[in-house]
Amino acid sequence: MEGTEGQSAAPPPGVPPSLPGPRAVRYTLPPARLFNEDILFCLDAGPETMVEMKVATGPNGRPFTRLESIKQAILLFINAKLTINPDHRFAFAALTKTFSWLRKEFSSEVDPATAALRGISVDSSSSHADLTQLFRVAAHEAKKSRAQSRIFRVILLYCRSSVLPQYQLPTTQKLFTLDVVYLHDKPGPDNCPQRVYDTLVEALEQVSEYEGYIYESGQGLTRVLFRHMCQLLSHPQQRCVQDDFDLPKSLTKKSPPAESAPVEENAVQKAVVPVATITVEERTEDGANLDIPMVHSPYLRRLFLFLDSNSICKRRKTSKVDMGICASVASEIHDDAYGQENAVYYREIGNTNGVQVIGSTYSHPGSKGLNQDSAILFQGYGLEDGAFCGVFDGHGKNGHIVSKLVRNRLPSLLLNQRNAIAKISKSALNTSSPKQSERVHGELVVPSKNFMKWREACLTAFKVMDKELKLLDELDFSCSGTTAVAVVKQEEDLVIANLGDSRAVLGTKTQNGIKAVQLTTDFKPGVTEEAERIKKCNGRVLALKEEPHIQRVWLPHEDSPGLAMSRAFGDFLLKNYGIISIPDISYHHISPNDQFLVLATDGVWDVLNNDQVISIVASADNEEAAAKAVVDSSAAAWKRKFPNSKRDDCTVICLFLQTRINMIYS
Repeated sequence: MEGTEGQSAAPPPGVPPSLPGPRAVRYTLPPARLFNEDILFCLDAGPETMVEMKVATGPNGRPFTRLESIKQAILLFINAKLTINPDHRFAFAALTKTFSWLRKEFSSEVDPATAALRGISVDSSSSHADLTQLFRVAAHEAKKSRAQSRIFRVILLYCRSSVLPQYQLPTTQKLFTLDVVYLHDKPGPDNCPQRVYDTLVEALEQVSEYEGYIYESGQGLTRVLFRHMCQLLSHPQQRCVQDDFDLPKSLTKKSPPAESAPVEENAVQKAVVPVATITVEERTEDGANLDIPMVHSPYLRRLFLFLDSNSICKRRKTSKVDMGICASVASEIHDDAYGQENAVYYREIGNTNGVQVIGSTYSHPGSKGLNQDSAILFQGYGLEDGAFCGVFDGHGKNGHIVSKLVRNRLPSLLLNQRNAIAKISKSALNTSSPKQSERVHGELVVPSKNFMKWREACLTAFKVMDKELKLLDELDFSCSGTTAVAVVKQEEDLVIANLGDSRAVLGTKTQNGIKAVQLTTDFKPGVTEEAERIKKCNGRVLALKEEPHIQRVWLPHEDSPGLAMSRAFGDFLLKNYGIISIPDISYHHISPNDQFLVLATDGVWDVLNNDQVISIVASADNEEAAAKAVVDSSAAAWKRKFPNSKRDDCTVICLFLQTRINMIYS
């Protein structure tokens, strides 16, 4: 997770100028921590797809055409992606003179993919290719994917050498990622593969949200096509900048005479892949009846799986769309997480074997509809024994989206800010952030230097997070937002950042049993300091007649939107009227008496007090059951106290600071 920065290297001779040279590594992201993908395959259906490929042969010794080889490569790609994550989805289109759907519905099944690929037919009359409709459809579908916390990718397989692709951009926003595999003929009087390649690079650069890859081959080798498809398995959020060894030297260094030896591809060959032909594909039930013979080898299958699980992300640039959607933790973490879609328990890769469970997380929807809460307990954060935990209570029409986006993005954003601040000189840091002391159970504790760095990181990360949300023009967060209470544990230090009315409470041992110590303030409009700030900014703080106990924030001259908290991510309609995204940051030094930490949304605190929650956790059977026990008790309390009211979403994280054995004996 740690980022490192370095100097950019100039691209070596021969690298097309449209692509930048290699950059330094910034992130390493395990696959389980990425957004699920919607991938649209667009296959060239022009006459040049019927050119025969070399080396590999089909049944009865018949050579493969480009189109047949592409079908094989796509099916193997899909099977590999679904093996890694069964929640990726795929759709298919053909490119003749323009774009046309083969299968519009996105599916995670292999059989629909096989049927779609069988349905493609070659248009021998196609002379030119217009990518405008492809880009227009991709931009439209990408917005749908984002609303579901997914990212959208187009993989274009292009085979024309004699005509340049045409396109017009439907929008200036970069909403999807474009990958290109270009199979071309040798340069000649009727062919201009270099110009086609440059045009494709230009299109890729103009539309790609994340790092788009382009690969080409003029050799006609099936194994080269398969190697390129292996490389495209890398998740767009996980990629390196395309390095020089991935790119060909100029395709037209010298135009050979017609009778001269053909120009060989100059891209570095990293491996010679042994290829065997079989007719059965493991994940397709009717694979034996396919009319598309499958090329397969143990090496290829291992390579497919290796590339997607070991890629390193290195960003070329940060656009405004990059900033909003780039997430280091997937909206649904299944492979390395325990819990539900809304509340996840993630263990950093490499820290999963033999590591004791340090807590639990649980979320239960209320009776108001969609569960807008999100939570994450991240074990192995920053340090091997470190942790990040956060609960996020969304509100408004798109509150469920905001809470997940913040949950997904904030952990990596915070850690990256922390690593950057660590490079600041000691004097500069001390000047900007003077030390503050805090009393912990009567003893004066001076926060560590490490806390001062985390404090600065929290302030910056929360500010950047809110800006990123505002830049998501396609999503309306004017009256939608989320609270956030996040805790970073590093050795014996706890750093608590609080925004809104979710709460963090510590359970600490005393002579009279486990005592509750509240670590955060519920930032609601009724708090004196908060109300004063809002009124100074011309916002209004009023309660509705039917809810006299709930103070809300309103616009100066309108009875809207009525926000029941004074700090939040999002809610941009009120950001000029006193609602802020500046967190309150506090420090706590963990003592031997501190047993566990509980984070919960207001659906819990509305019906249970601090002591009740701490008592429930202390009496839980084990760490894994603690969070659910609190949520179950909250649901029962809602029915008992407010039988005629709609129950709020309830989400809880329990982070244990001592081993269970020590707690029992103490």
